[in-house]
Amino acid sequence: ETGVSGATTRRIAEAAGAPLASLHYCYDTKEELLFAAFEALTQAINDRMTSLPPRATLPKAVRLIVHEAVDWFRNDPAAALAAYELYFWVLKQNDDPEMAARAYQAHYDRSAELLTPLIGRKTAIPPDQVARLIAGTVDGLVLPWFAHRDDGRLEGDLERACRALELLLKQPARRAA
Repeated sequence: ETGVSGATTRRIAEAAGAPLASLHYCYDTKEELLFAAFEALTQAINDRMTSLPPRATLPKAVRLIVHEAVDWFRNDPAAALAAYELYFWVLKQNDDPEMAARAYQAHYDRSAELLTPLIGRKTAIPPDQVARLIAGTVDGLVLPWFAHRDDGRLEGDLERACRALELLLKQPARRAA
């Protein structure tokens, strides 16, 4: 509601319906609390990707993961904006400069875990690279959506992005010389 700069521990405790003292008991600093919120939002996105349908093909699996992630952002824009704001806040912190990288790595790892069984020798792109393409695609779709809030435009862009990923994934692996 107020952004990272306006998120005082008093406001957070009131919004949570918790005594301020219990908040300070659980977290030594506001920064520690914000890091915990960031990690929880990161986990919430990953929790959307629980499994793939049986016999899913790699292109269908990638399409499903991209749709699930975009839908998470679109269905709860307040949480999504908080996630992005916290991500940028984390990037500015000196206490743990690797936290932002770990958050993205958690997304990569979850996507790669789901995709690995579907990626065979015929595919030119390894699972970790597919996972990075998925994360970049989702951010590339969601951030402009926040600016325009045009669901029709997002749907069209989402379809084109998924089709582009499908075409990319159909490229055969190249043999080493």
